[in-house]
Amino acid sequence: MQLLQLKLSEKTLKIVIACITIICVSATIIMASEADKDCIVPPENSYFELRAVKVTDVEGKNKQLMMELWGNNIEFKRI
Repeated sequence: MQLLQLKLSEKTLKIVIACITIICVSATIIMASEADKDCIVPPENSYFELRAVKVTDVEGKNKQLMMELWGNNIEFKRI
C-alpha cells in the first residue's frame, strides 16, 4: 500500500513541477514581449517596399515570381 502511495505522490509531484515550469516559461515570454513596445514603432518616413523583379515559367508548374525587399530609412534597435 505504501509503495502505491509513493508512486502516486511521485507522479503527482512530476505533474506539479511540469505545470509550474510551463507557467514560468509562459510568464517569462509574455513579460519579454511586452518589455519595450516603443522600439517596435517605426520612425516617420520609414517603410519597406516589396518589388517584383522577374517572372519565369517553371516546367510542369505555373510561374515563379522573384521579389526584392527594399527598405527606406530603417533603423534597428537592440532590445
